[in-house]
Formats: sequence, structure tokens, C-alpha cells
Amino acid sequence: NPETPRDEYHDDAAFMKAYEKAPPVLQCMMDLAQMHAARRGMLLKLSLACLTDNGILLPLNKKRKIDPQRYQRIAWTRDLHDVINRALEIRQKVRGGQKEVDDLATAPLFLNRLGKGFSETGFNSLWQRARRNAGFGTHEFHFHDIKAKSVSDSPNEIDAMNRGGHLDMRT
Repeated sequence: NPETPRDEYHDDAAFMKAYEKAPPVLQCMMDLAQMHAARRGMLLKLSLACLTDNGILLPLNKKRKIDPQRYQRIAWTRDLHDVINRALEIRQKVRGGQKEVDDLATAPLFLNRLGKGFSETGFNSLWQRARRNAGFGTHEFHFHDIKAKSVSDSPNEIDAMNRGGHLDMRT
């Protein structure tokens, strides 16, 4: 089945339309995706160990399986602090999010209502529900479109390359 490449750019109004219908945990994920061009997989891999004194180490998921895990280093800003603090408050309210964590590397930042990290299918259900409640059709607005919007809205090419986690300016 040949697929036509997506060339979608959604403006701020479309983003806010979905954002308003999203639950708070998904809103935090959407904020990180818009601020730093994070993919779904990057957000699902984000653990408490990735939160450092110097900023966040956002796990890059575009790599070969034999390569070591790479991270995109993001310095703290006021907006980033606000999003992470909201995510940590939400985490504290979820079952299992209140207890002391033994291994920060395996403790996901975003927990589902059962106190476990989101699976891909769980995240997809959450996103599809928010998108549908906002009035978007099945193929109208993908989570990955937020990454594309973030890179497109970058002030310059170097910032766009860094946000996208690309190693080459041509990408």
C-alpha cells in the first residue's frame, strides 16, 4: 500500500483545540512536544533519572538498536520548569506515584491511572480520544504533527536542527 508523505502544518488554533480537550497528563506531553519537538516514543521513555540539575536529558529514539542510547540535553527554562512541575504534581496524584522510587532510571515521568508508564497503545488511545473530542477526524491531526510544528516554528535553522535531534543540517 503506497503511502503519500504527510506535509501537514497545524496552526496554534488547531493545537489549542486539541489541547483543551486533552487530560492534564497529555497536556504536559503536548507542551514538551511543542517546546522541544519531542516524539511520542521520547516522552514515553522519559524517566525521573532524565531530570537533572542542569536540565532534562530527553531520550532520542531515532537510532539503530545497536547504538547506545543518545540524549538531547535541554537546559532549564521557566516554561520547562512549569511543565515538569505540573507533570510531577500529576504523577503524585496517581496510584503508585506517591511512593519513594528505588531506581530513577526505570521510573517513568508520565504514569497512567494504574500507576504504570504509558504503553504505545495506551498513549495512542489517550491521544485519539482527545483528538476526537476536539472534533478532528481520524487522519486530520497526528501527535507527530506537533513535532513538525515545533521544528517549523524554530527561529533559525540551527535551533530547528537541535530541536529535531538531527545530526545534519540538511535533515
